[in-house]
This record gives sequence, C-alpha cells and structure tokens, in this order.
Amino acid sequence: GEDELARETYAKLGDIESLMALYVRRTQWDEALKLADEHKGKFDSALFLPYAEYLALHDRFDEALDAYRRSGRPDQSQNMMEQLTFNAVLEGRFKDAAYYYWLMANETLRAAATSGGGAVKDRTALLQFQEHLHCADLYFAYQHIQSFFLPFTNLQPEMLFQVARFLMNSLGA
Repeated sequence: GEDELARETYAKLGDIESLMALYVRRTQWDEALKLADEHKGKFDSALFLPYAEYLALHDRFDEALDAYRRSGRPDQSQNMMEQLTFNAVLEGRFKDAAYYYWLMANETLRAAATSGGGAVKDRTALLQFQEHLHCADLYFAYQHIQSFFLPFTNLQPEMLFQVARFLMNSLGA
C-alpha cells in the first residue's frame, strides 16, 4: 500500500524489474514508458502487452496496435485489426473499414519482411497483402456511394457513376 515508498526503494536499490512491475500494476504508463526507453529492449513484452490492453480498453486503438507490435505480439495486433474492421463494416463505417484493411495489408507486408530477412519471399503473404489492399479500395469506394444517399451531399451524380463503375469492374460483375 506504500507505493511511493516502494518506488523510492526500488530506485535506490536499482531493482528496475520491480519498479517496472509497480508502474504497470499502478497503470503509471508515462513513468513506465520513460523507464522502458532508458532500458531499450528489456521490458518489451512485460510493459507493452498490458499497455496495449489498457489502450484498447480506453478506445485508443491506433496506439494499442503500435503497443502490440512493440510487445513482440503482432498476432494480437492482427486480431485487433480484424475485430475493428469487422465492427466498422457491421456499423456501416466503410471509410474506417478501408483504413483498417489498409493497416492489415501493411502489417502483413511488415511481418513477411521481418520473417524473410527484409525481402518478402512468401507468396501467401503477398497474396494476403493484395487481398487486404483490394478490400481497402472496395470499402473506400463504397463509402462514397453510401454518402451519396445522405440528406446533404456535395457529390455529383457523375462521381457516383464512376465509383459504381470502379466497384463493378473490381468485383468482376
């Protein structure tokens, strides 16, 4: 119960791990991040995984995605992006869905590049990258069609026609 005294004691003893555990337990993220920056690479999973979960619970999703990456858990980042994309589509927020598909495409490419030593050699990763990028384009285009039916819009009918043509050609219809 004496967190301030414990913090001082850990600092004087040089017990960095216990000090970090105290910061994480008390959700003092600024101090924890500062300590992690001073000791690069030592607390990646111990700090950034709970920090990412904290950020996700407080609707700071972009920061949470970065924290999951820094924790060494890109799978958690991928799961969160998939869930955010699913929710955006379900709620009709197609511009957000396009953004999350674009993020998933970049994450797929980044994961394939790090596992391949810098060059992307995995054919399935490239196909998944192209699929995510294609979905991002489709949802971004459809967002324009959805916004055309709002009560007030500045979109011209010609633009709606061109976007519809793009969607028809992209879907192979």
